[in-house]
Amino acid sequence: MMKTLRGFGSDNNAGGHPNILAALERANPGHVPGYGGDEYTQQTEALFRW
Repeated sequence: MMKTLRGFGSDNNAGGHPNILAALERANPGHVPGYGGDEYTQQTEALFRW
């Protein structure tokens, strides 16, 4: 069995660890509009309102 070598030269030429990529996929499902037009911004703004 051949061992895969990993390099740490630069984030521009090395891929992310599969566990990190999987976590990003779980945390960011789907698409939302940017610049405040999304439900997450609305929920956060509501927390800061008096």
